[in-house]
Amino acid sequence: MINFNWIDLIAGFFFIRIGYSGLKRGFFTEVFKLCATLISIILGLYFWKTLGETRFFLPGWLLRQFFVCGIFIIVFFAFWFLRKLLNIIVKIKILSPVNIIASGLIAIVRAFLFTSMIFVLLSSLPFTYVQKSLWECSLSGAKIIKIVPNVYNYLIKFVPENLATEFEIDMNEYTINQLSSTEQES
Repeated sequence: MINFNWIDLIAGFFFIRIGYSGLKRGFFTEVFKLCATLISIILGLYFWKTLGETRFFLPGWLLRQFFVCGIFIIVFFAFWFLRKLLNIIVKIKILSPVNIIASGLIAIVRAFLFTSMIFVLLSSLPFTYVQKSLWECSLSGAKIIKIVPNVYNYLIKFVPENLATEFEIDMNEYTINQLSSTEQES
């Protein structure tokens, strides 16, 4: 049964928060945040399987959560620093209607990507309640969660083949799986 549930509240919160932030901060800032989000997704999903197999006396799913969040924080901090550096060099302060609309559109794209990545992380938790809430009971969960793997699979085509790994979405098992190189060839 599909209803409005806590997953949809999380999605709504991120859309409102990121959208409002995008409208206030401008196009230049949103472009950097979008680039940081895309690079974080690529790095987080690229190292997804490897991070889960490394053991530091923690379960793989928990370690994966920590490392992917760490990757997001490091990449966002690097882009924040780069943006601040460029703001010192080049002073751009235009809040024209075109700038506001463009930054709002980029913020919406970023909200979809960020929310989808949060849902991917939630789907990797070993709790059936969370997985069923996300995949079966939510109005938006099963649709939004597909965005990040699809964007990743599109962007990874630009990486050399020996480095690329694709993801598939298994709707029956409520999982997003990283394909091995033999599965990609068939």
